[in-house]
Amino acid sequence: MLLKSSLILLLLLNTVIKDFRVITGIFVFSILLNIITNKNLKENIKKTKIFFLVYLMTCILNIFFAREGKIILSIPIDFSVFNISIKKLIYITEEGIIRGTLLFLRLSTFIMISWIVTYKKLLMNKNGKYQKIILIVTEMLPESLTLIRKKMKLKSFIKHILKELENKYQ
Repeated sequence: MLLKSSLILLLLLNTVIKDFRVITGIFVFSILLNIITNKNLKENIKKTKIFFLVYLMTCILNIFFAREGKIILSIPIDFSVFNISIKKLIYITEEGIIRGTLLFLRLSTFIMISWIVTYKKLLMNKNGKYQKIILIVTEMLPESLTLIRKKMKLKSFIKHILKELENKYQ
């Protein structure tokens, strides 16, 4: 019960607080909690490696495209498209670095807390069916991304996912 309460508290703090040091502390604490309690940590990292790369890319995009705050570095870029020369400045700001890093830390913390919830089977009481469905859908996400890239129609995409859920759930 104490673990459930502390995880709920961590999730709430992770969503509400905007202080960089507190979010970093929650991130480090969730890493330590995973190392101590989660025996499937290596397997979980292998499964979600792509997600962490996507989150890292969003962090980098936030760093380059945030316009508020103190400018740390400005990078001039010259390129041409159809014989039209374009000159642009890309700014790296302090606010962009903080915002991008906070986003990465928050999303990573959410994932690591969900690993603990899954491993400790904290949802297995009356919601055990839902936990199994959530695990199946999480495992299908990379496959879903490839189907989206193939520009599959929404109706057939949903049918495909429901068929996979039905096959794996039984």
